[in-house]
Amino acid sequence: MFVYTIKDGDGDFSTTTLTINLTDVNDAPVVASTQNWMSSDPGQQTLGTPTYPNGYPLLVSIPTDADGDNLIVTATGTIPTGVFYYNGVTYVALTTGTVLYNPSGGINLLGNLVYTPTASVTDTVNTNLTLNVFDGTDTTVQTVGIHEVPPTSLPSDTAQVGNGSSPLTSGNDQVTTLALSQATVNAIIADPHSATLVVYTDFQESPFVTPIPVAERNPGVFGDSSAGSHREQEVQVEIVIGTNHFAVVEDDLTAGTFEQSWFYDPATGLMKATVDYDHIFLLDGSGNATSTTLASYLIAHPPTAGDSWTLSYFDNSGGNYQARSVSFSFFSHDPGDPGITVNGDATLADQIYGTSGVDHLSGGGGNDIIIGRGGNDFLTGGAGADTFLIGTGDSTPVIGGTGNAGTITGYDIITDFVAGTDKLALPGTLVAATAGLVDGAGDSVLTIGGDTVESHSVTNGIASFFGTDAGGSPLAITSTAALAAAVQYLMGTDIGNAGATLAFTATISGVNHTFVYTQTTTNAGVGALVDLQNVTVANLNTLIGGSVDPIILDLNHDGFAFSDVSHGVQFDINGDGTKDQIAWNTSNDGMLAIDLNHNGKIDDGTELFTPSFGGGHFASGAAALASLDSNHDGVIDQYDDAFSSLLIWKDANANGISDSGELSHLADNGIISISTTTTSAVGEIDGQAVASNGTFQMADGTTGNYIEVELNTSLVAPVETSVASDGTRTFTIGSLEVADLIADFHDGDQLDLSSLLKGLAGVTDLVGGGFVEIAQSSANAEVKVDTDGGGDNYHTVAVLENYTFHSAADAVKILYDDSHGTKTDVV
Repeated sequence: MFVYTIKDGDGDFSTTTLTINLTDVNDAPVVASTQNWMSSDPGQQTLGTPTYPNGYPLLVSIPTDADGDNLIVTATGTIPTGVFYYNGVTYVALTTGTVLYNPSGGINLLGNLVYTPTASVTDTVNTNLTLNVFDGTDTTVQTVGIHEVPPTSLPSDTAQVGNGSSPLTSGNDQVTTLALSQATVNAIIADPHSATLVVYTDFQESPFVTPIPVAERNPGVFGDSSAGSHREQEVQVEIVIGTNHFAVVEDDLTAGTFEQSWFYDPATGLMKATVDYDHIFLLDGSGNATSTTLASYLIAHPPTAGDSWTLSYFDNSGGNYQARSVSFSFFSHDPGDPGITVNGDATLADQIYGTSGVDHLSGGGGNDIIIGRGGNDFLTGGAGADTFLIGTGDSTPVIGGTGNAGTITGYDIITDFVAGTDKLALPGTLVAATAGLVDGAGDSVLTIGGDTVESHSVTNGIASFFGTDAGGSPLAITSTAALAAAVQYLMGTDIGNAGATLAFTATISGVNHTFVYTQTTTNAGVGALVDLQNVTVANLNTLIGGSVDPIILDLNHDGFAFSDVSHGVQFDINGDGTKDQIAWNTSNDGMLAIDLNHNGKIDDGTELFTPSFGGGHFASGAAALASLDSNHDGVIDQYDDAFSSLLIWKDANANGISDSGELSHLADNGIISISTTTTSAVGEIDGQAVASNGTFQMADGTTGNYIEVELNTSLVAPVETSVASDGTRTFTIGSLEVADLIADFHDGDQLDLSSLLKGLAGVTDLVGGGFVEIAQSSANAEVKVDTDGGGDNYHTVAVLENYTFHSAADAVKILYDDSHGTKTDVV
């Protein structure tokens, strides 16, 4: 409403009021549908790791509303059989009309939804859970896709004869050699009667086309001139083991033996022969089939990985009827390998669960979550920011072979990892591996060019390997045999504390690889190994971090928000005495804590509900909380000894320090009990993985939610320091990616930035040139660096905690490189 006056030339005026009525146009809720994929075999719920005995958690995004309206999410339509939710006591079948989300009512069950596959092991299920999202005016439909995928038998070995450019007739190479993989050997030993060989050929009458013409696919009768009959009469395929020849497909030389062995395969456009090992027969000296099958022969003569088989393709006649390529695919049909193949949605976010077997999992588009679980899996994220989860006991390497011919299997391969975009989550709390030259105690038995691996050196988290205890020239990893030797050395060497992680690079068959290795225990032993194909990095911190799972309560009932790790804080989350760079809560919610040493502050992660709570080694933050349930009734309340000691830490200024006024008791926040029962969850909030959900009760009768969230951490090693004769210290800063927190910087100390500021010939004023800036806050001084100068691209590289400039005498000395050596500037 506006009041205005109009005045004419004679001085007359008139005052009136203008009223403008605005009609609020409601914005409909914004939803993001998702897709969930898992094995159709219900046994895989508990056979892979992690296990999901109550069902696979469903990825369900939390809807938003531009107007800030309270949103109510209700299950609607036909509810798929197998969808359950945890109601705080037990899992119950979801029914139409169940309210799953209502922040005003303290309801959030979206993270409590699970799915259990149907009883059939090999069925295919594609269904949707439909949700109505209502903002008080409009309703938007959100769908949660659910897909059961039957086990897929994939070829464990493949080989090819010919390249399609020349005929496979007399005078041309018609054999190839196959070295048996461990996967093929395992399948044969488990059940050779279930193994199958599939042979593909482009045999036809010249000229060659694909797909093979219809008229040239099937045979006629013996002796006619059709291409199909020529194929059956001319082609013999054999496997040669030592001096023993086994006929896979025989050439039919008489009308009595004439039969169709080759059938058109529409998937490839080629002709295909499929033969199991019970129908592949040993030939005698005259080339006639005996009663000995390949299956029975292998039972009597068990193969080993690396055994050489010769694959032979023989065309007994020349002329225009010929093949130019033949391929062999060895299918295991291993009853112990329930692996699946998944190709996710092209645009939506997928959550894909692997099996205990060998899986091929691809996310497609969207920000996908891929959980390989057991077996050596092949994982592809596709477009989007994808998360790859490696659980405890997963992706563990298995070493074999001798000398320069080592073998390695058992680890996961990520085919399209994008550093800085995708996320690799490894088991446990990750820490930096011991830096510098390490003379490992576990020299490899396998060799690289005749050298055993005897030591390694770590710089920026990247390892090089050496053939002597004292280092020297690095050993090149250019083959899987060399990889096996390097990993065997790592498995026998203590590279640091539990969770110590390093990476190393290799180029194998022209492909770049970055291998990430984590020591999962406090001592040497089998760790987790992941292969990032087509990735080469120079600093591990640009590639990977760890995560630690404190418990955070939604005190204001409006959900959670988090920073990423680079914009987080430095806090000793694992209680090892070193501050970690860690993502942090930014929605003014409360972390559950106990001031164990009664010093009035939260010093580190041992005073939060993390696996390190109280100096212990809990499986999770939720397990640490459950340890305080002294009367074992499933809740922490006034009847438990620790209830009065529980604190809420609201880090109001998000600085990672429990400042005055930020700690309060549960009663101060109206909380009367916290349930120790949590529901497993797989999902993210602002890039931070949510491990589980739980509830707490308020004095007014309402229910609140808490989450156990895997806050991302960076592998921060302690800041290197050197002490001069006068007691002053030099702190060496080596990374633009993560800011170092220096808690004890004093007047006279200096910062060595020479690894960041290089080649600054002629530069004498770092501040004036825009290379360095020191920003003073109320308590800390932040040191910022722009490596190119100009001051338009500063990165915070160090925080001088509780340090304040008062005069020029307090100036910070900076060491830098001016192309002629290290110089000092005072800023």
